[in-house]
Amino acid sequence: MTLRILCFGDSLTNGYANHGTLHHPYSIQLEKRFKEDGRFKIEIETLGVSGDTVLSQGGGLSMFNRLKDALSLASETEKPSDWVVIMAGINDLARGALVRPVYDGLQRLCTLMKDHGAKCLVLTCLPVDKRVFEWRKTSEDSKDPREMYNDLIREGALKPSNHYHVYDIEKDFPYQEDLEERAKWWCDESHCTAAGYDRIGDLVFGHLSGLICSSSDEEGKLG
Repeated sequence: MTLRILCFGDSLTNGYANHGTLHHPYSIQLEKRFKEDGRFKIEIETLGVSGDTVLSQGGGLSMFNRLKDALSLASETEKPSDWVVIMAGINDLARGALVRPVYDGLQRLCTLMKDHGAKCLVLTCLPVDKRVFEWRKTSEDSKDPREMYNDLIREGALKPSNHYHVYDIEKDFPYQEDLEERAKWWCDESHCTAAGYDRIGDLVFGHLSGLICSSSDEEGKLG
């Protein structure tokens, strides 16, 4: 049996680096790790669009139609996605969108995955240079929008679901204060180096492979 995994999102999914002169998706390392592991036969598709947002400027869902088309096409060709790994929302927040509508939009994307029979793994937004959101902070609110958004994602993980899963990747991939160490993983204030994207692939593999094993065991019990 082949497990089909869709990695969906924005520039951090398509591996944007070096001002767009390099694209090195984390799915490259993710696929490598699955093949080295050997327990699962997998196919991985990567759909990341630089600058894409959960919400469109008019308040609609920008990513919604793109995901819907991808999932529908996969089903029509009898290759439906079993899992969707999604990291999305940072572009919305950086452009001034309110946190709750972006989170609600993310949940609609996850519902769309469920409607197409796919389990979802939501990744918290990676840390960014503090200057990215400095302009949005107020004296009353010391927390930046990305942190508030990630908190909502974490709260969602507290509700048990066979379909919806969360990996708090931010905790395992900090934005280092040491400039030399930071340069290994980050090429600018919000994008990774090729080594950084490979590190994301390793981290996602560690979490997702465990979920797949747990899901397989549970389905075996039900069967």
